[in-house]
Amino acid sequence: MVRFCIIGSYSGRNAGDCAILENVTREIVEKFPGAVCEVPTMNPAFVRNTYPDLPLVPVPCMPWNLSVKLFGLPLALSVLRSDAVIVTAAMLFDVRFWNPLYNFLTSLLIALPLAKLARKKVFFYGVGVGPINTPKGRAVVRYLLNLGDGVTLREEASVPIMQGIGSFEHTSEQYYMHVDPSVRVLATTTFSGEHAFWKKGVAMPVVYKSAYGNGRV
Repeated sequence: MVRFCIIGSYSGRNAGDCAILENVTREIVEKFPGAVCEVPTMNPAFVRNTYPDLPLVPVPCMPWNLSVKLFGLPLALSVLRSDAVIVTAAMLFDVRFWNPLYNFLTSLLIALPLAKLARKKVFFYGVGVGPINTPKGRAVVRYLLNLGDGVTLREEASVPIMQGIGSFEHTSEQYYMHVDPSVRVLATTTFSGEHAFWKKGVAMPVVYKSAYGNGRV
């Protein structure tokens, strides 16, 4: 059985974030039948009652569970139980950086390095970036993105903020990409030539956006 930890703001206060959770989970179930998705949340009843047909397991994150919002033991244990971690929703901003009741960066600074230490895959899926107004915030977001095995953005407003973060290392496999003339490239990777010497130095999109019907991917 494959197990995922889906990190986001899933307490029922934001309809858009709740739709992201449903869409992400349905995609997981389609590709991994029998998968289980753990959702750290301050409102377990909301997750349990809103998605009765989905394999979502709420992970209570309350003070009596040794957690301040997502910052605490339940999130860490969920990460360790899972095969992969998916970060979604508007998680990457630096307003009130040191306040875990408002800001998620401190929680991610524990969860994501722990995931990589335990050799788990980490993906940023449909994630919102910003506002980021401080050098510290830019450095932390750059560090967290470097831990990801894949990154997709959910909105146009995140693009200039990503550009302002500057270059960041991205550790992942390098794939060939079929040409799509509508692609808007957000980040590239340069082929090392390790496996195909004649491709050395070629820049290939690794984070990009493209239209699909009436949506954006």
